[in-house]
Amino acid sequence: MARPWIFAMLLISSFFLSAQAILNKWEATSFCKCICFQSNYSILHLNLPDTPSQPCLSCTKQWCINQNLNICAGATLGDTDPDTATGKEGDVEARCFQRDSPRDQLVVTVFLLIVFGLLLGAGIKSRMEKAGLDVSNWNNGLQAWW
Repeated sequence: MARPWIFAMLLISSFFLSAQAILNKWEATSFCKCICFQSNYSILHLNLPDTPSQPCLSCTKQWCINQNLNICAGATLGDTDPDTATGKEGDVEARCFQRDSPRDQLVVTVFLLIVFGLLLGAGIKSRMEKAGLDVSNWNNGLQAWW
């Protein structure tokens, strides 16, 4: 019979490998904040950016105007010369930001899974004790691993 700690180590390693695979495919959600006339703004989701590897390159003043937002009606771009422009010219300003970092969500999810797993294990152990099963020797194989 295989020792229970071998099964536990395989389970933990497979969990972390699958989490790493998900993390490599998981991208943060990108948004573009279009500010018109320095007081009105709208936050729009960048669904299909021109360059998926760098979605913030799609968040431009022209992109905000092309969205036909009511708050930007009649807005102009201003000076578009890249040598002299500062980004504050015209009536439109575009800011890109990302929300919901995958790393933060993964840390919270793993923490919650561990806590619920420990609570479930404690509940199962108490039910086994109430049923009259001997649970005092259930972890003999785990005592010498450190």
